Amino acid sequence: MALTPEDLAVLQGVLAERAHARAAMVRRWLKPVLRWARGLGGPGVDPEDVAHDVFVVVLTKLHALRDLGAFEPWLFGITRRVLKTHRRRARKWQWGWFGAEELADESPGLDRVLADRQVAERVQAALARVPERQREVLTLCDLEGRTAQQAAELLGVSVGTVKSRLRLGRQRLRRAPGVRLLLAELSQAEAG
Repeated sequence: MALTPEDLAVLQGVLAERAHARAAMVRRWLKPVLRWARGLGGPGVDPEDVAHDVFVVVLTKLHALRDLGAFEPWLFGITRRVLKTHRRRARKWQWGWFGAEELADESPGLDRVLADRQVAERVQAALARVPERQREVLTLCDLEGRTAQQAAELLGVSVGTVKSRLRLGRQRLRRAPGVRLLLAELSQAEAG
């Protein structure tokens, strides 16, 4: 999972404080950080807030990274630590999504948006029941489509450990309350 020469040039540009290098770095790495935040965040965690906090840390600490080739695992580690803080806050402040009923009449497509949001919340709730190390592997391999080798490099563990966590995580996810019902509903929605 080596960085491309373009990725390295962007990171070197950030370190050299070149114009637009920070924006280029954020553009390049925002999608992976958002995917990680969505997959690992859990209920009540806003992926955009997580991404913002991740890039604040990255921009203040990039100079301390000795090997720019290790940027992606380093970035993943920062994302994991920021997510822990956000999950702690989310548990402290369990707010519901208010106003859905009032908004329903404002847009004809809003019912679909609300249904998609409910599915996403149910998936997040099921993932939240899976232990964190297994959830990380599920997010990287099943949601992002990374190989076991790529996930192992990001996590700093062996490929065997990734495969074991993936197998255990999938088992736990299948046993999580409501997952079978959710899968049945999704397959019905796709068929109809």
